[in-house]
Amino acid sequence: MPTAPHQVENAGRLFAPLSITTPELAAQILSSAAHVAACNKFAHDLKVGTHA
Repeated sequence: MPTAPHQVENAGRLFAPLSITTPELAAQILSSAAHVAACNKFAHDLKVGTHA
């Protein structure tokens, strides 16, 4: 399933707070639908307090 643009944008917003500053790493994460989904799930879990 293709990744929606807003999902990629949301994942990209996590990079600064997580100190992901290497452009190659950011590009690698954003080019993978599975990585984008994992980033967004992580952010959601942190927000709702379910991340262990």
